[in-house]
Amino acid sequence: FQGHGSGLLPTAADGVARLGNPDFQNGHIPVGYGYLKQEFTVQKRYLKITYQVTTYDIITSSAPGFEGFYFDTFEVSLVSPSAITDADRDAVLPWLNPSGIITPTGNLLFLAGQSASKAGNRYDTGRQTVTLDMQDYLGQNVTLYLALWEREYETLYYDDHGWYNTWVDVDEIQLTNTP
Repeated sequence: FQGHGSGLLPTAADGVARLGNPDFQNGHIPVGYGYLKQEFTVQKRYLKITYQVTTYDIITSSAPGFEGFYFDTFEVSLVSPSAITDADRDAVLPWLNPSGIITPTGNLLFLAGQSASKAGNRYDTGRQTVTLDMQDYLGQNVTLYLALWEREYETLYYDDHGWYNTWVDVDEIQLTNTP
């Protein structure tokens, strides 16, 4: 996305970190990404993340002229959100909205959002807990990024006026020795 957009400011309320804002109105949504990050030493094998994505947009488009374009996504990575490529996204797309245990295999650990082909319908992942097997990172310092992307490609909306809204709540991140 080449750094376009104003970004989305994170907020915290009631012990929940929120990326995005449910009060944004269609056609007036900031375009770009916002993220939270935490640097830490991986001292335990498993990293549990509990999240919930609510969206009116889709992850990818199948519309003529926009096939394969990415729109709204929640992305968890060990590199800066701006360093994630569409090839990284394509690699994890089969494991959309994960729960259970997954083993990180690249820069992007997982992504979440609505896989439907038509935007405009409310979609909620429900509260999901994913456990990342961090065996390969034990003893290493890592930076975990939680990013929400709001993308728009049509000229009418391109300049910081995204059409459909997405937000994500993250209410638990925990290192543990048991999955």
